[in-house]
Amino acid sequence: MKSSHVSFGLFRLIAFAGIAVFGQPAASASGLTFHVATSGNDDTGDGSSAKPWKTIQKAADLMVEGDTCLIHSGTYRETVTPARSGKPDHPITFRAAPGEKVTISGCDVVAGWAPHSGATYKKTGLMLSLDGSMNQIFIDGEPMVLARWPNRTNSSIWDMEYTTATGGAVQSLVDSEHLTQPDNYWVGALLCVEQSGNAGFSNGGWYQIRTRGTGSSQSEHSLTTIDYDHHTPPPGKGAKYFLCDKLECLDAPKEWYYDRQQSVLYLQTPKGDNPGGHLVEAKQRLYGFNLDGKAYINIKDINLFACTIVCRNGANHCTIDHINADYYWWSMVENTSWIYRDSGIVLLGSYNTLRNSVLTRSSDDGVVLGGVHNNVINNLIHDVAYGGLPAIGIRMRGGWSLASHNTIHDVGKNGIGSVTNGLYHCVIEYNSISNTSRMANDMGAIYMGGLATENTEFHHNIAHDPSPTAAYTSGLYFDGDTNGLIVYRNIIYGHYTVANLQVNHPCEDSLFINNTLYNYSKIWADLTWSWSSNIGSYFVNNICVDRCDIPDWGAIFTHNLTSGDPRLTNPPVDFTPNPGSPCIDAGMVFEGVTEGYAGKAPDIGAVESGAPDWQRQVGHNFENPPDAKWSAGNFRFRNRVENPSFERYGAFQPSERVPTLPGDLKFDPLDGWNKSGPNWSTADVVRTLRSPAFPIAPSETADFIRYAVAKQSCHSLKLSSGAGISQTISGLTPNTTYRVRMFMRSDNLSECQLGVRDFGGEDTSKSGSSHDWSVVTFTFKTGGSNTSAVLYISKPARQSICDGFAYVDDVGLTEEPAVPVVPNIPVSDYFETPAWVIPIR
Repeated sequence: MKSSHVSFGLFRLIAFAGIAVFGQPAASASGLTFHVATSGNDDTGDGSSAKPWKTIQKAADLMVEGDTCLIHSGTYRETVTPARSGKPDHPITFRAAPGEKVTISGCDVVAGWAPHSGATYKKTGLMLSLDGSMNQIFIDGEPMVLARWPNRTNSSIWDMEYTTATGGAVQSLVDSEHLTQPDNYWVGALLCVEQSGNAGFSNGGWYQIRTRGTGSSQSEHSLTTIDYDHHTPPPGKGAKYFLCDKLECLDAPKEWYYDRQQSVLYLQTPKGDNPGGHLVEAKQRLYGFNLDGKAYINIKDINLFACTIVCRNGANHCTIDHINADYYWWSMVENTSWIYRDSGIVLLGSYNTLRNSVLTRSSDDGVVLGGVHNNVINNLIHDVAYGGLPAIGIRMRGGWSLASHNTIHDVGKNGIGSVTNGLYHCVIEYNSISNTSRMANDMGAIYMGGLATENTEFHHNIAHDPSPTAAYTSGLYFDGDTNGLIVYRNIIYGHYTVANLQVNHPCEDSLFINNTLYNYSKIWADLTWSWSSNIGSYFVNNICVDRCDIPDWGAIFTHNLTSGDPRLTNPPVDFTPNPGSPCIDAGMVFEGVTEGYAGKAPDIGAVESGAPDWQRQVGHNFENPPDAKWSAGNFRFRNRVENPSFERYGAFQPSERVPTLPGDLKFDPLDGWNKSGPNWSTADVVRTLRSPAFPIAPSETADFIRYAVAKQSCHSLKLSSGAGISQTISGLTPNTTYRVRMFMRSDNLSECQLGVRDFGGEDTSKSGSSHDWSVVTFTFKTGGSNTSAVLYISKPARQSICDGFAYVDDVGLTEEPAVPVVPNIPVSDYFETPAWVIPIR
């Protein structure tokens, strides 16, 4: 091995020196170009065009910064893991040779079949390397069906073909018509049952529960199972289910079963003939490229079949460009609770980009975007999230990332979204989203639930026409405990059954500006629970003529068109207001959104008459790719506090908490804050046992909300006596009034203090002491030349050992509007407080 390494090093020196060596790879100023072909040889080849290597991995083992691997036509059955990283301006590049078709496959060919019984054949001694839930079998490029009952009668990925239970209870299911087999016949079978989520849902629930059978009774027509999630009703009469992953189920064409203990694969072909006459492939690898921990790797013009690409564990500055991925993710993983797993194309780390690509048929997520500064730009993503799990077309978490100019259609649940993971300073723009909710209800084309988004922007998106079979759909859906949203110039149309814009329970410090909601033009701000508030939120300049349900405890609602005909040009093609429209010049100036308006005042709605038309720029464009870059707006009434809800730590999984570059987030739970006070080291972020949005039992709701360690989402600040935190807020306007706010509760009614100093006026503070969550708020005015202030939170030192802890959540510093806002009252009183609503002029 040592002599081979030395030989290769000498070869590189010779090539760079420009010495003509016949057949050797070409050298350039930035590195060497190597060749790989299916006809090549890893032992006798040298990586030249005349003597290529056979595997891409051979090149990946030897390439250094600046090198390029040209891959020639063919199918490569391997996972490519680069041995080294590239460098800025000298990346390592893997790409198809010009004009040639390259496919990296996660499958291996299976041959050597023998008859088993009837039309079923078997392959003995076959070791499938993946976890059983990830196995997949293809015949002539078509996916086969994991042996199941009842049998599939069609090949649609969107039709699960369930049967119906006649009864059931916790850990059991009853079907008096079909479960007539001998006792324990179904032990070990995988039960797949549609989780209803709500007794009123039809044509799809929330997600699919998958749990193993532990017993079955012929006399009781019942199946008992491993425990599963109980926060919604257990399967009972009318529950939809099927059973699979058992040899006894293999009785129809296209079905397969793998015996893990005996290493035997059983299979029936579509025509019931010998599989030896077909190309049979078994999935053996999850990844076509594994870029974990690598930097500056480029992948271009490559097809993926039954495998995906991952960038995790500090991967940074990797670019995936012009790929076509098909069946790139599959799982039948057991799923006994509402759990999101990374799937599809996974971009974590930092500064990684997926662009100009086509992604089809991932059973779970299309793309997962996490970490910081990652991008998904100009892609076509369709027919994803069809496996029944709570999956999303583009699932996001982390910070400063961009989802731009993507076309997303035919999705099992949400088009773009994030759930109970921190999301901050991201931009979601110019995306076209349609035909969502094909497998599930209670969804949004864009859905955010249970998280602080920290001024994440949603703008210039067009969402339309969800699946007509879904009973409970919304366009933009911001579910319980979501705050910090900036939502502007979006167009939502096409028969969403609940609302074009749905905002559930607490939604603070959020801006909903200049959106066009059309057919069913409805805003629904659902504030049905006693801790609800919309403090610091604005609904301004929106078209919503069909219905507005906005009991806005603390929100401002003004200059919206709520009745009449908006007189738009040609919906759904063109939503520009026509001359004479009541929308023209009827809006309010709102900094960060309405700049560049034509006329006497801004128009109401997403499209400004007389201004450049942005509607044709939405979605992907492979012929003229957009030059999209992350860019944040400057919104006057946004929350100025960094990490205000202490959710950033929750934005990352442990493998992501590795800083990769100077200045990158260090994954400190108190990122953005400085610790202070004599007992400063005890300031910490803690996690509540469960989110307020999803209590285990309704009877526990009130007490849990009042005394949980987090007021919203999952995390809060925890202070002991003498501990405190502070943050310098910059970018303020001189001689301007601002409002500060925190929600707090404490043990034993001890005090917690909110204060502001160094703003050009006298230091100001206010204390609160409450056993349940209450709001502490006051205003201050910056000096004539002051553009910053120091915000601090502290728990005064006490001598008593029974003093306990104080908990703080949802801190705000926003410019005070020129209209009243909710006064300083406990959260539990908001339900009794009328909204402040400004009439439409």
